[in-house]
Amino acid sequence: FVQVVALLKDRANTLLEIAEGAKLFYLPAPTHSSEQIAANIPQEIVPALKDLISALQSAEHSKAAYGAAFKEVLAKHQIKMPALAMPVRFALFATTQTPAIDAVMVVLGKEEVVKRLSKVV
Repeated sequence: FVQVVALLKDRANTLLEIAEGAKLFYLPAPTHSSEQIAANIPQEIVPALKDLISALQSAEHSKAAYGAAFKEVLAKHQIKMPALAMPVRFALFATTQTPAIDAVMVVLGKEEVVKRLSKVV
């Protein structure tokens, strides 16, 4: 809980906003329809998502390691961070707006992140 509040406190103006933002971390994993996946995860990003899943599986569980995994995949596929981060956010939370993606991944845990990402590729 402390990690979640720490992530959200700078983005929120009230306790209610923190509580609303915290729901992302405590609700069940989202269930995406094929239409939602098609609308939020471009087909050209799927290979990058698969490479990210692979990189995360072998990465240590830390913000720095997750950040390095993103950088590796971004460089390999020659894409910018928003092109990958937005689909990852959608896969993890069914929204494209979250605190720093590597930080939210640490809070969710590697196993949960890999599981949620794998459901959309």
